[in-house]
Amino acid sequence: MALQVLLRSVLEWTDVQSLLLFLLVFLLISDHFRRRNPKNFPPGPWALPFLGNVFHLDTKQPHIHFNELVKCYGNVFSLHLGGVNTVVVNGYSLVKEALINQGSTFADRPDCPLNRRINNCQGIAFNNGYSWKQATAGNSRFTVSTLRDFGVGKRSLESQILEEIKFLHQAVLEKSVCAFLREEIENHQKDWDPSAPRDFIDCYLSEIEKRRDDPEAGFHEEGLCYCMLDLFVAGTETTSTTLLWAFIYMMKYPEIQGR
Repeated sequence: MALQVLLRSVLEWTDVQSLLLFLLVFLLISDHFRRRNPKNFPPGPWALPFLGNVFHLDTKQPHIHFNELVKCYGNVFSLHLGGVNTVVVNGYSLVKEALINQGSTFADRPDCPLNRRINNCQGIAFNNGYSWKQATAGNSRFTVSTLRDFGVGKRSLESQILEEIKFLHQAVLEKSVCAFLREEIENHQKDWDPSAPRDFIDCYLSEIEKRRDDPEAGFHEEGLCYCMLDLFVAGTETTSTTLLWAFIYMMKYPEIQGR
């Protein structure tokens, strides 16, 4: 009651324009303190309030724009993407130092509410915290070793992939990728035999049984679905982008193509 009386009295003595000006100044000051760079934070371009450097980036040719930023600020610089402070590392030696030699220091991911709402931070790509560390150490290692056991990386598997892609393409046309993956998991669970694994899903179901006592590790049916989705995305978009860059590089440097 006392607060309402106080607000009413303030509004009586303050016009609308003054109130809006006060709110604007308050928001600008709060945004400044919220985005204030910590000590030894890398340099970077000047950022707009609230928006940061979102409109400063060249979305059509980001690699060229980033090279210009490297020339101006060095191989380690910062960007403000909305309300997120971002550090960009450029160059093989620095990336290796950050992600390999100092991997434990950077072994975490920002908590994004959007990712949590979409996929509940499952799988490998969007996981976080304890389950992400277990997924990185467990899921990744398990996934790579299992796929190698089934012949991934060998030329002999090429004919089988070309045959299976026909059925996958037809299934994706009839339903969404997530619906297709969930249906495949359910079909595998019906006639799953731990002693005779047929593919990656069977092996993952066996791993789930081994880790029943540690549900936070990320090995469960939902994690299997998102892990397969990560593999699906990683095996399409990243592969096509790598091939595109390889073709462009060879077109620009014919002597490389000759090798």
